[in-house]
Amino acid sequence: AERSASERLAQEIYEAADSGQSSTLKKLLRRSTEEDYRSAALEWAHPHHKQTALFAAIQCEHLVVVRMLIEANAAVDTVRPSDGSTALLLACKQADAPKPTRNALNVVKMLLSSKADPAQSPA
Repeated sequence: AERSASERLAQEIYEAADSGQSSTLKKLLRRSTEEDYRSAALEWAHPHHKQTALFAAIQCEHLVVVRMLIEANAAVDTVRPSDGSTALLLACKQADAPKPTRNALNVVKMLLSSKADPAQSPA
């Protein structure tokens, strides 16, 4: 099954977010200038991990990448289908770890300042 250009772009964005490659992500986001095209790529959920690029970046605490995705209009209130978590809930769980990193705490602050809805509960 051949993937479409938008699906290939979405997977490349996901992989860059997951591995914290901000310079690659910047190029990919610049390449996807058409709003609908970029939006579809940012909303794409990885078929195995069942999450978007934003979730991958949050999970790996790639602060710069999280910021870039938010600035590219990634949906901050998306729900991860695998467990019903919102991006904010995932970030809060990581920040609530016994020894949270500074990045984990900053991701929570960044999501809240980006209008992530703390009242949105998991499905």
